[in-house]
Amino acid sequence: GINAEYGIPTQMYINGDIIFAYKQVPLKVDEIDDDTHYVKIGISEAFYEVDTRHGMTVTYIHEYHNVKVPFEHIEVGTEVVLSALTTCVTAQSCAACATLETTFNCSWCPTVQQCSDGTSRWKQNWIDGKCNDPTKSVTSSEECPNESEAALPPKTEKGAYEMVLCQESKTAIVCSGEDTLTIEEASFSRMNYHGSFCESPKARNGGKKTCAYDNNMVKEKVSETCNHKSKCFIQATQTFFGSDPCPGADKTLNIYYKCSGSDTGTKALIGFIVTLILIMVMIFVGWVVYAYRNPTTPSGLWLIKYGRFWKSRAYKEDATESGI
Repeated sequence: GINAEYGIPTQMYINGDIIFAYKQVPLKVDEIDDDTHYVKIGISEAFYEVDTRHGMTVTYIHEYHNVKVPFEHIEVGTEVVLSALTTCVTAQSCAACATLETTFNCSWCPTVQQCSDGTSRWKQNWIDGKCNDPTKSVTSSEECPNESEAALPPKTEKGAYEMVLCQESKTAIVCSGEDTLTIEEASFSRMNYHGSFCESPKARNGGKKTCAYDNNMVKEKVSETCNHKSKCFIQATQTFFGSDPCPGADKTLNIYYKCSGSDTGTKALIGFIVTLILIMVMIFVGWVVYAYRNPTTPSGLWLIKYGRFWKSRAYKEDATESGI
């Protein structure tokens, strides 16, 4: 065979995009001998499945998706850009899963706390949780149970949850239990660094470095939609935020929010306490009336005894103040 070194710098971005740049191609790919090793260009994804047969546990690896690059396209100077699709596993909560804008049929499985279309690298978890059963999964945000703390996004050092949303996307912002939302900060901008979460490879190659909507306006818009609610839905679009200050630039919506006890729960507690006090006052007044009208009863005798004490004490205090 031929000893040849290929120079292929590779970049992987946080949003899943991958770029292969072919700097050195000493031999055409279709000329490489594949007698001892299969030759292919691209990427593939697979999941493992554990099955028990005849008392033996067997692990199978299934390739469920691949992207192949034709050999004839590979030459010196070729740049292959693989743009990631929005998949179900990117959603970290039931509400986000049910509202995710994607070409996949996503559903949320509370048993394993995962969003999937049934085919992903965590398929074994999906099978173990019996998530393929329609009664075990959720596809509508109205059917979502109260979110658990574990299903919420990560917290910042200041204790706020951080939600990141790419332009033209939609997601749900949620709190666990009966807690309600309070928006702390929000911005919709193109980051001033390469490899931003939402930038496409094309946008990274040039254009305006910084670009942003007014932060106060963004926070006000998001607050109007979300504050004092346990769940809200946000769209990172021009329709929602108004005139785009930087058309064509890929922007990222960053939202920082906190969850706190709901106003409804507090009002209910206050109402309960006030009602309890009123009932106690009514019972006391009723007892006094009964004791006054029935002086020979134990209540009446108690009222006569201590009622005189109060009157006597009041008289003595008045006499003392008068100098008698």
